[in-house]
Amino acid sequence: MTSTFPGSTAHPRETPFVPAPALVAVGSVVGLLVVAAYAGGVLLPHVVHDLHHLSHAELTGGAHDPKGLWPADAGLLGALVRLAGVCAAFAGWLLTAPAAVVSAFALRSAAERRAPRRVVLHLVVLALLVSATVVRFTPFGGALVTWSLD
Repeated sequence: MTSTFPGSTAHPRETPFVPAPALVAVGSVVGLLVVAAYAGGVLLPHVVHDLHHLSHAELTGGAHDPKGLWPADAGLLGALVRLAGVCAAFAGWLLTAPAAVVSAFALRSAAERRAPRRVVLHLVVLALLVSATVVRFTPFGGALVTWSLD
């Protein structure tokens, strides 16, 4: 079977998709920034204020308003961290999911080239991106989004 490109005789499976290094770097950095914003703006305040002991119904009931809790009450920087966390909790998966796909292709490419350091790096990034994407769709993630948007 030949390629669909004119003048090419290469088999399509002989040349797998390898993302450009700039795409991998930008995707990884953007995805990890979303993970950091979610962790700093939603998860950390949730744990710091001992809200992880509450049931999902109590958490989403509105008794614990996140706007009056740290980091939102810590001035401009705290408000920006909270805003970034709320944005990451609500729509961060729209950035982490494509970044995870690019990271998976980069992992495959690094594994084929037998570059162990890059394989470990891409595995760690991929694990963080996939977990940040999946947690949004769990009951706990839904409760955190509801609480953070309260």
